[in-house]
Amino acid sequence: MNPLRSLTKQIFIIYLLFSSVLGFAQFPEFNANADVKSNLQVIADSVLHHPDASVRWKFHEILLEQLEILLWEDPDGLRSLADSLPTLSILSSKGHRIVLVSWVVPNEDNIYHYGGILRFEKGNNLHVQRLTGQSETQKALSSRMLHLNEWYGALYYDIIQKGRGKSKHYVVLGWDQFTPTANRKIIDGIRWHDQLEQPVLEAPLEDAKGNEVSRMIFGYREDASMSLRYHPKEKRLVWDHLTPIRGAPAGMADFMVPDFSYDGLKYKRGRWRFLENIAPENERE
Repeated sequence: MNPLRSLTKQIFIIYLLFSSVLGFAQFPEFNANADVKSNLQVIADSVLHHPDASVRWKFHEILLEQLEILLWEDPDGLRSLADSLPTLSILSSKGHRIVLVSWVVPNEDNIYHYGGILRFEKGNNLHVQRLTGQSETQKALSSRMLHLNEWYGALYYDIIQKGRGKSKHYVVLGWDQFTPTANRKIIDGIRWHDQLEQPVLEAPLEDAKGNEVSRMIFGYREDASMSLRYHPKEKRLVWDHLTPIRGAPAGMADFMVPDFSYDGLKYKRGRWRFLENIAPENERE
């Protein structure tokens, strides 16, 4: 049976279980006879917009269950639904070896938490795993490889494949509402770890001081706008350089803002090399 067709019944059973505990009145309209796309739209929208935080988290669990099934059995079906699920970020690498799904889960205090799940194909290995964990300090996050159960949480918006053979990795760009007064942009990576026989989070990056780091995290004040994107023509990552507002201490995200200069990274000889003070032409397009 087509997994997409069989999912509607499974979703409806889970829906009945949760609604019997919390009460039907708290749940949005759900149609057991609708197609999977329609019901996934209801679920994903409820995760983001339902007024009751406890219900949002219940739908978050339903969403994880169904995405897990789809990523194991029918990733092409999930990718075909991407345009119909605007509250989810569904990213695929070249050749669709990786499918990465992430989304926002607003908590009671209006602080964003995140859901994520990854499908990774490596030769005959197929790995599907949820991204779980809690945020750590920025320094600790930058310095080491992370397992998928040590995830900091982010909404990813781009994926870039680089390297060959054992050096092959996938750079991902993400956004995080870190606190009520500060956001973060993140450069991270996903690669296959041969010894562990599973994917891990890290990328071969070089910071402004020439140090090797596993990821780069940029904290900036909530009302500022920071650009971070990949330029395929120049084959480089480019972002707004951040500086503290006048009189503020350096390094505190609440006081960091763009200063109209740009830095970047370019992949060369197995590593993303730091580029300082890039010419700003077209960086805001």
